[in-house]
Amino acid sequence: MNRLTDAQLDAALAECASEAIRIPGSIQPHGVLLTLSEPELIIQQISRNCAALLGQTAAALLQQPLTMLAGSAAAEQVRQALLSNDLEVANPLVLEIAAQRFNGSLNRHDGLIILEPEPVLEAAPDNTAGLLRALRRMQAASTLDDLYSVSVDEIRHLSGFDRAMIYRFQPAGHGQVISEVLGGILPGCRGNVSPPRTSRLRPVSCIA
Repeated sequence: MNRLTDAQLDAALAECASEAIRIPGSIQPHGVLLTLSEPELIIQQISRNCAALLGQTAAALLQQPLTMLAGSAAAEQVRQALLSNDLEVANPLVLEIAAQRFNGSLNRHDGLIILEPEPVLEAAPDNTAGLLRALRRMQAASTLDDLYSVSVDEIRHLSGFDRAMIYRFQPAGHGQVISEVLGGILPGCRGNVSPPRTSRLRPVSCIA
């Protein structure tokens, strides 16, 4: 594993500290994000991908009641869930919208209701054999570096993601990518570091 000198580490931390890490600029495309006024449940904001996933454009839905998008039954589910003192207990909601089943997540932020519906995926295949193979390979690793390499390789294989990595927090508060496996033409992140403020970052809402 490549190790940075103190000077290289200081330079990398300074560069990373200047990045706008809390402004993602977009949401993941597999779900829709919308905000609602309370108690009327009027749509205040909605992601542009609603046309592809829900069959209605954002322009047509803005300032319309949730019932126009989700129907009366799903809107009532949302309304009842909002009566809970703890939305984490109510989540996720199973909503039927436009003849599709969605897992819906509710949160409150800055006086608005945030609703994130994601399509319900088909049942995942049985990965027992893959898990057993991963455990055997991890148990056979003779060094920490071997264990790191096997772990990211198996995690990528099991998850189907293009990238898997291990991120180590350092005593000074910063973090570093110490192992990684990639698919396709993704740029590598191994050896990259992030400053202490990134390592301590906590999401302020489900939008981030």
